[in-house]
Amino acid sequence: MNIWIRVPTIKDFSIERAIAQTNIKTEDVGYLSLNKEQAAQVIGKNEQWIWCIDEASNEGWVPKSMSKITTVIIPRLGANIDFRVTLTIKNQVHKFNYQQEMDAFISEDFGLFTSVEWTDTLYIVLEASHRVISTKKYDLTDFKVEKQKNCIFELTNFKRSSATIIIEVNDTEEKVQSVEEKSNSLPSINLISGEILRYTCTAAATSGLVSQTGKLSITNYRFLYTSSSKYDYVLSVPHYAIDSLLVNIGQITISTKDLRTIDFYINQEYMRYVLDKYSELTGMHFCFDYHLAFSTFQDFGWTIYDPEREFTRMGAFDSNLYKRLDINQEYKFCESYPSILFQPVSITTDELEIIANFRSKRRIPTVTWVGKASSLFRSSQPCVGVFYSRCKEDEEYMAKSGIKYIIDARPKVSARANKVKGKGFEHSAYYTSCKMYFMNIPNIHKIRASYEALKNITTRDDFLMLLNNSKWMSYIKNLLTAAKAVADFLVYQRASVLVHCSDGWDRTSQISSLAQILIDPFYRTFHGFQVLVSKDWISFGHKFRDRGSCTSDSSPIFVQFLDAVYQIMRQYPNDFQFSNSYLMFLAEAVYSGKYGTFMADSEKNLKSFSDKTVSVWKEESEDFFNPNYNQSTAEILNIKTQVSSLTFWDYFYKWNVN
Repeated sequence: MNIWIRVPTIKDFSIERAIAQTNIKTEDVGYLSLNKEQAAQVIGKNEQWIWCIDEASNEGWVPKSMSKITTVIIPRLGANIDFRVTLTIKNQVHKFNYQQEMDAFISEDFGLFTSVEWTDTLYIVLEASHRVISTKKYDLTDFKVEKQKNCIFELTNFKRSSATIIIEVNDTEEKVQSVEEKSNSLPSINLISGEILRYTCTAAATSGLVSQTGKLSITNYRFLYTSSSKYDYVLSVPHYAIDSLLVNIGQITISTKDLRTIDFYINQEYMRYVLDKYSELTGMHFCFDYHLAFSTFQDFGWTIYDPEREFTRMGAFDSNLYKRLDINQEYKFCESYPSILFQPVSITTDELEIIANFRSKRRIPTVTWVGKASSLFRSSQPCVGVFYSRCKEDEEYMAKSGIKYIIDARPKVSARANKVKGKGFEHSAYYTSCKMYFMNIPNIHKIRASYEALKNITTRDDFLMLLNNSKWMSYIKNLLTAAKAVADFLVYQRASVLVHCSDGWDRTSQISSLAQILIDPFYRTFHGFQVLVSKDWISFGHKFRDRGSCTSDSSPIFVQFLDAVYQIMRQYPNDFQFSNSYLMFLAEAVYSGKYGTFMADSEKNLKSFSDKTVSVWKEESEDFFNPNYNQSTAEILNIKTQVSSLTFWDYFYKWNVN
């Protein structure tokens, strides 16, 4: 069986045929890559390159399982890398009929492996020109390296920092050239862990008021532009952050989810390669490459939140008022809720099942924070419809739980409109133990429109008018007003509160977490803030993947929340252990495609990511901490919510370069 890997030709100079010599390595079990910074054991002068075993030490590079094969493009050298792995399966050599595949290799539209999975079965998909031309599947029980007795090969260890290219034309070996020698006219680039260079070319770039010339590099993670000027101007655009990409002759215009508009001006002969490389890459996939770059023994940040530990910290079990329920362990009760729920001891499982059928998406009222005299609950909207359907168990839940106030995040007109869809809000005539308040916070579509209206306004002379027209600051005010109302009820009224919006995973997460920041000093610490986001956003099913997508469901809900946190931080600058820099880092990270934290829509969905990706909570920097932090003993932070007390978050100036 032969596994072929080819690194594409980049035609910077005319050469008919080339062979290349580079470095390889294995990382962990099953990770094979070509990496110019590591030692290599390859290369023979033969028509087909063989991945060879070191017979002297009897050591090879064949892993016991193979989950990923990646390649590195050697920039600006016009060289192909042909790479073959030959294995013996069950003591017999199995080889594919690669006539069609080899024809594809020889042509300009060469083939590339897009999928290699290896557990007990080896499954390989080979594509050429984005068309599947071969798939093979083998059951494996054991295998070993096939001895290539007739193959002339040479084992070499390369410790150099750059790849070495052997140019061969008409079977005559020419001089050896270094990548650095060929590209020394271009500025250097710094890649992060797991990042692999795919293509590099000269380009000019314009972002805002700045225009520069330099080098455009495409990696498996991002577009990376480095200027050749003395000011060392750098643009980094993760593929996952791209909202749209428009192509004109010699020009690519990129609009990003973090409100940037960037123009790259590229020689037309390079344009095809740039677009081909981009079309092969999906920004979301980089979170897996980033994970593979670390040791398997490292803590990837997934243990930051433990529900039992957190509710014990709150004192939820001190007075025997609340109990832990495992009815959602397999996410069959509610697939968008946490696996572990906490409920008043007086509520039975049978009652919860009835209530679940009355609440949108089965998102029942459940406690998310417990104080000394009151608690905070969250849920989705009730399914009352136009005929005001009732649920006795849902109404009794409010009385049994001590809920005195229901905070509906929506404008009342929007909540009333949902009755036509069979949903709506609690009728005051039936929920006699509660008072109802509407917070007038718009839906995700209006928030997205408001956010997009902020694009490029910071360089405009009519900035203040445009900011006012966007309504962004008014929407921040509405969020803070709602959070303050919840906090006041919990602390001053000593009354429990239920918060919901429509489905309970956007505005509900915003209000409940902001209120907890106001009343619980733990959530104003670095670790506590991570716990809060893990609990009220990730575990309770905020749709990070959908909200960060390029679909109609996209919306900067989490970024808006971070802006609101910044407004509180600005009024109480010494009460937060983390800094504004940390908030800005998280706002950038949510659109980076780098962390599994922001790639899922629920706790259930996230479990398929956690063992393959890195959590954003793994990252820590001195800049993330507030040097003036002084832990407060205040029972509540009394914030001012009027627009005149707020300020435009400097995150939105982040990309301005003068």
